[in-house]
Amino acid sequence: MYCEMCGKNVPKTQKVIVEGTVLMLCDSCAKFGKPVEQPKKEVKPVIIERPQSRPFTAYVPKPQKPRVNKSTDQEDLFIAPEYAQIIREAREKLSWTQEDLAAKLLEKKNVLAKVERGELQPDMKLARKIEKLLDIKIIEKY
Repeated sequence: MYCEMCGKNVPKTQKVIVEGTVLMLCDSCAKFGKPVEQPKKEVKPVIIERPQSRPFTAYVPKPQKPRVNKSTDQEDLFIAPEYAQIIREAREKLSWTQEDLAAKLLEKKNVLAKVERGELQPDMKLARKIEKLLDIKIIEKY
């Protein structure tokens, strides 16, 4: 073992507190601090109490509703070829600008402008929003 203060290799060291630090020191360096008292080991019996049992409740899943396959419903739908003209006329009939309509649809004005010019076909979600807001019909069935 080595003394942590002087570095000598000694047969035994002892715990000593020197300026608030606990060090393992040889007998000659131990005089610079206070020896640390070894705590007496007392074994106290530990009493383990079992927790009271809680009432058991079983998990019962809620009955699930049968799912409606929406993809088959949408396969039969398409956007009318004259959608751009229908949207523009309905918007002008309400005296709204493209900015007004875009704000109400929560879409960008550029997107709406392309839809009205026929450069961009709206997806079903946007088409439904436009139909509802302008009270028009642009989604048709085959």
